[in-house]
Amino acid sequence: MANKRIQATNLPPYVAYSTWRRLLESLNGAVPAKLDRSLYDRLGFSGTQIFTLKAALYFFDLIKLDDTSTEKLHELVEAKGDKRKEILNKIVREAYLPLFTKLDVRTATSGQLSGYFESLNAKGDIRRKCSSFFLSIGTEAGIELSPHFFKRAKSGLGRKKEAAKIRAEKHDRAGHQLTVVGKSWEELVLDKFPDFDPTWPEAIRKVWFEDFKELLLLKHPST
Repeated sequence: MANKRIQATNLPPYVAYSTWRRLLESLNGAVPAKLDRSLYDRLGFSGTQIFTLKAALYFFDLIKLDDTSTEKLHELVEAKGDKRKEILNKIVREAYLPLFTKLDVRTATSGQLSGYFESLNAKGDIRRKCSSFFLSIGTEAGIELSPHFFKRAKSGLGRKKEAAKIRAEKHDRAGHQLTVVGKSWEELVLDKFPDFDPTWPEAIRKVWFEDFKELLLLKHPST
């Protein structure tokens, strides 16, 4: 049933990129003939993660609908360095061909990228996740991407921080401090911030450091 749902959807991958990387790294040197449920369970993936991972693998033609691995998956996992980037570049361009046909990803805006995924019926958070995954895998594949894409990701986080700040100020004016299980609102915001992953592409790591610095300034404005 799950595989029929995967075949029916036309959505590009929207799995968390750290989850995607963890799966591929676990296959290093030992790609099974079939990626069955026992593999995902051993790695501790949830049901939702399994579905989105399988949908991504199928999207890139790395597995077939019966979960058997393709030659592409073997080539990608076994390749190293520049050769791996070259293979990944080809896989990404083939899978996202409609996107590359409609947009010049070197100069397009974040609104155009979001609009493309929305045209595929990706709504709300799913649309954001589609964009995030494409930016991550495109960067890793060495594809030249518009700087406007990454500015959108940063400004989106800024809006969330500003909203949190406004809510906290309202509580302060009322003579209350926003706390949950003993934590201040600043600590809660930091708790929601994603853990740093050194395997991220350089562009993603740079955005992470910039946003984390802004969060620290928000908590300690005098520093």
